[in-house]
Amino acid sequence: MRKGAKWICRALVGLVAYISFFGFQHGRALEKGRDFSKGLRGKVIQVEALPQPVSPFRWALYGETEGRVFQGFVDLRKKEISEPAGRNNSIVLRLDRFCDPSEGISFQSIEKLLPFPWVKKALTTQGVEFYFWFTRFPVVQSIHSKDGRHRVEFMGVRFYLLGIHFSSSTSSSLMIQVRSDQRDF
Repeated sequence: MRKGAKWICRALVGLVAYISFFGFQHGRALEKGRDFSKGLRGKVIQVEALPQPVSPFRWALYGETEGRVFQGFVDLRKKEISEPAGRNNSIVLRLDRFCDPSEGISFQSIEKLLPFPWVKKALTTQGVEFYFWFTRFPVVQSIHSKDGRHRVEFMGVRFYLLGIHFSSSTSSSLMIQVRSDQRDF
């Protein structure tokens, strides 16, 4: 066998081993999400585990019901909660603080649709149905109201990190302006 062919075979074996390991870790994380979703009230629409940067052991867990989306972060290797990382610590240590150990995952709950009439009106606009189909775990947030104008922002919870809302200028959100007077509601 040629020297180049040996390296190709080794690379393929390594790739298959990595993908298999990653798939196994995904299954473990997904099981943690499913365990959490068993305690939710209402119909569970979907549960997912999405990988986080830097490590195949860190996962973002999501559970969706008819009215809420739940988000938690887990590190499958951790045995206990980490001490808060300082500003001078490496990015890896700061990322480590976001993830909980697999036996004590804390989830935050985000309401999907805010109970305002202008949100209902925004939901009827062109393009929003597609956005809800395209975006995983969509939520609606009313951002601003002034003089009968309402700005409603639609976003995917994947881009909502522990209460830190990324800039609305990112491609992960969709903003709709709704103009109304009292007769509309």
